[in-house]
Amino acid sequence: MKELDFILLYKINRKSKSIYEAKKKVNLFWETLAEILQEDEQVNFRYLGKFLVKRNKPRRYSSPYSQQIGYTTGTCIVKFKVGESLRKNLNEVKNDE
Repeated sequence: MKELDFILLYKINRKSKSIYEAKKKVNLFWETLAEILQEDEQVNFRYLGKFLVKRNKPRRYSSPYSQQIGYTTGTCIVKFKVGESLRKNLNEVKNDE
């Protein structure tokens, strides 16, 4: 599902007046989630799952031309871990088809 498809589905389900309004609300959610994840390491959504911030260690690399050894900067990755009830609901819907 692409972003536009998701926004159209959100617009229909929430009975929004326009796509612009629906996109604005979806972007507001993601911006708020990003702010919270910068402060805390995880955000839990009851019955859905949780967003986690995983920090990767800096890695060592060497340049093939100059043979110089350097280190990359550590990165942060946002992951979503699916909750049990959401997993069960998705599996039931998939099995019914």
